[in-house]
Amino acid sequence: MIDVGQKEEDFGYPGISFNELKIKLDDPYHYFLGDRLKGIIGHDHHDVFSYPPSRNFMVRGNSSPYHFALENFDPILSLNQGGLGVGWGANCARFNNEDLVSFPFLASELDPYYEEINQRIKISAPNQDDLSDHLGSLGGYPPLKLNQHEQRLFHVYQTKKTKISSNFKLGYSRMAVDNKEDSPHQCNYCVRCLWGCPVGAIYDPQQTLNDCFKYTQFEYREGYFVDSLISENGQIRGVKVHNLKNKQDEEILGEKFFLGCGAIGSGTVFLKTLSQDSRFSAEYKAKGLGTLGLMDSKVVKVPYVFWEQIGKKGNERDFQFNKLAVGYLAKKSSYPSYVHGELLTLSSLLYHPLIERLPFGSLISSKVFKFLQSALGVVTYFFPDKLNPKNRISFLNNQVKLTYEDEDVEKKEMISEVINQTIKTLFKLKCLVWPKQILTPANGSGIHYAGTIPMKKENHVLSVNSYGRTYAYENLYVVDGSSFPSLPSKSITFSLMAHAVRVANHAC
Repeated sequence: MIDVGQKEEDFGYPGISFNELKIKLDDPYHYFLGDRLKGIIGHDHHDVFSYPPSRNFMVRGNSSPYHFALENFDPILSLNQGGLGVGWGANCARFNNEDLVSFPFLASELDPYYEEINQRIKISAPNQDDLSDHLGSLGGYPPLKLNQHEQRLFHVYQTKKTKISSNFKLGYSRMAVDNKEDSPHQCNYCVRCLWGCPVGAIYDPQQTLNDCFKYTQFEYREGYFVDSLISENGQIRGVKVHNLKNKQDEEILGEKFFLGCGAIGSGTVFLKTLSQDSRFSAEYKAKGLGTLGLMDSKVVKVPYVFWEQIGKKGNERDFQFNKLAVGYLAKKSSYPSYVHGELLTLSSLLYHPLIERLPFGSLISSKVFKFLQSALGVVTYFFPDKLNPKNRISFLNNQVKLTYEDEDVEKKEMISEVINQTIKTLFKLKCLVWPKQILTPANGSGIHYAGTIPMKKENHVLSVNSYGRTYAYENLYVVDGSSFPSLPSKSITFSLMAHAVRVANHAC
């Protein structure tokens, strides 16, 4: 395995809570707020929270070694050991046939691999709820404990379910979080999820990497940045890397290769490889190589106030990510009808821009916020995406460019329907929404990147077959979201894991 493999600093103190940590740390100001207070989210930020400055696993696309040119797309990448997975929200979901309508195989082909992943990672999920038909049967551990806000809201939903739209569903999130009693990694609700789980309750890829080290034939090479692959007569014979320690370019040879740099990274490496392949004409390259697509979930955040919780004291110990999920069945279109949302209460966050968005000035707004804090929540929807020739990665004159056009009328109609109906439904659930407070982060904020080297039944040089093998090179397999030919609304990570195992089993 070739990896840049940067690591985050471990601050320890696994048994103590967020508030206790502020007392224990020698320099809590720098840890929580960053150098020169750069960790504070400004009032003009289009998100509800961001990872704190002590987390260094993310890098913006134009600041990465790829040096992207960006057009209406602001991606987030990672060069860390475990990649973006070390900070994912832990949401899991199965894809069904509607989700896989553009894929060259049925959902049943993923089922055994979902089960295999289910055995490898610990998933907390209910036996049955209103989202079971859409998210599937998962897990073996009980769902995470709800805080006071979530308990009360879920109760209101249960009592009013027959009076609200049947298209709106509320249930438990399926979370890759160890919630098993007596487990040494059991979640202790320390409210430090954003800072990196100190007890290892939230699954991250480093856990699987540690398992790989148990095999004598496994070799991990860290400190290498992959530039491109070395091709010869329709085969990949090696990897061109940059050694970050000695600043030298090197070649690492092999017989079979699996590309898993994330959809944007893999697409970039693949395009650079094609640009150096003598089989393709200079005229073809001169026109600019481009991937078949670039997809990401469109994110819309709907903040609300649950008026039964106004003035109530928040939980001292809590889980920072969402424990409840929302599903909305939109009108039939060329997109899957199920739109997935995460319901997050804001009682445990250090700071977020809603304070400054209150119309009272900073001092009064902070006091109003404190009174409202336990009543605040946000529903974050992730809207599906599909291949569009105008959305892609292109490579010309040694420059990699990411282009995204956000003009899909059908998607805009879906977003309008879902948001309008959600506002009405939340009001029936005793929640108020100010439409002007709805947040729409920049394109690329969904971090569900996909489609750069998509699956196709027909032979296409920029695609892979149903088992992830590239048509351009018979010994190169793609194991990340690059190969997904469409992007459902649901979190894709669990399905990426299952499909990667499916590809590996077929290739090996």
